[in-house]
Amino acid sequence: MDSTNGGEGGKGGIHKSLRYIQKLVHILTSNFISMDQITVVITYRAPRIDQLTSGWKHNRDIAKAYNNTALTFRSFLFKNVAGIVFALDALHAAALIAQDFGLQVVILDTSGVQLMRYDINNIVACEILGAPCNRQNMSLDLGAKASAPIKVNVREDDKNLNDLTIDEKMTIGLILQKLDCNSARVIFDHPKIHILYPYLLNHTLHSCSANHTYYTHEEALRDIQSAVTPFRQS
Repeated sequence: MDSTNGGEGGKGGIHKSLRYIQKLVHILTSNFISMDQITVVITYRAPRIDQLTSGWKHNRDIAKAYNNTALTFRSFLFKNVAGIVFALDALHAAALIAQDFGLQVVILDTSGVQLMRYDINNIVACEILGAPCNRQNMSLDLGAKASAPIKVNVREDDKNLNDLTIDEKMTIGLILQKLDCNSARVIFDHPKIHILYPYLLNHTLHSCSANHTYYTHEEALRDIQSAVTPFRQS
């Protein structure tokens, strides 16, 4: 689960995804699979601005293909920000899945994965599904010779459309990181939640503990909207 949006904005997106998981669990357990054999894998995109950028690129391509319009990053935030704030709360989703459904949850921190130069697909196969692997074939390197991974379906930034300033992006990233404080302690302490490669996630936890932060979705929504004003036409 890279996002909990489920094609529906606002809090409904999270609840829609949870209903989907509930139905899936019912199907699996009806076929003689026990609850302890089910693991939900959630990707925690870090830095936090990365997932927001990915969502914009996806919507930008759709707008261009179907409406022949240029959707700037700033326009995307103003049109979709309410749903985005809820959809990006991966840690909250992980806590709900573990607490409400009693399922095992694995959170993959992409910052730590990238730091180790591992491929997420290999981590899922080797460390979560238990395939016979070693550190060499989990890595993006092939033997002693470094090899860049083959990239598919990569959307390049359009400098004319990616119209947020560096300061605005940093501010939004910090807002989303602050939002993570709501669930950070829960996901680190919950017995059914396991975190792999928590690099930036560790930094978030330390920051939350030091500042005793609690941040509502409504506050995050308000601050993101403030961070990208005034609206500028491109």
